Amino acid sequence: MTYEIYQKIVSKDNYFTDWDNENLSKISELVKASIYNRYMVKAEVFQRDSFECQNEHCKKTKTELTLHHVKFKKNGGQDKTKNCITLCSTCHKAFHRAKIELTFKDINSLPVHMRGKSFKLSVTDEFNWKKLKVEMKKVRKSLKGNYRAVSWEEISVLLKWFFEQYEN
Repeated sequence: MTYEIYQKIVSKDNYFTDWDNENLSKISELVKASIYNRYMVKAEVFQRDSFECQNEHCKKTKTELTLHHVKFKKNGGQDKTKNCITLCSTCHKAFHRAKIELTFKDINSLPVHMRGKSFKLSVTDEFNWKKLKVEMKKVRKSLKGNYRAVSWEEISVLLKWFFEQYEN
């Protein structure tokens, strides 16, 4: 796969030249800045990592590349080059499904806190989505045509029930 857009970093003005002007005018400057910042980080990380998966055990050569956040964004990780690394989509998906351990290559181009380090997700709780879907279908059926305002107390009871189901 080619990643021509990331081969050479372009200015913000040049980055948006190929975009549809009608849709581009609807985007705020703040959103444009965010989009361009993401492009910059991805380009810098892909270039730093020579456009290849940085998982030491990866055997794939022609899979799509993705940007992986070492410290997850949901945990406060940022879109910065020191927090991101290039992975192929196969390794990235397998890691997030807790199927594999990532061991980053021990090369000087990687930030010190990543070189040769291993990371593994552990799955402690698996949520039974099928069971929840069946239960919610029963609730929807029982409420069909009988809608009414719900109080905060009822919502808290429903949430308590939901989390009890999650624990089981």
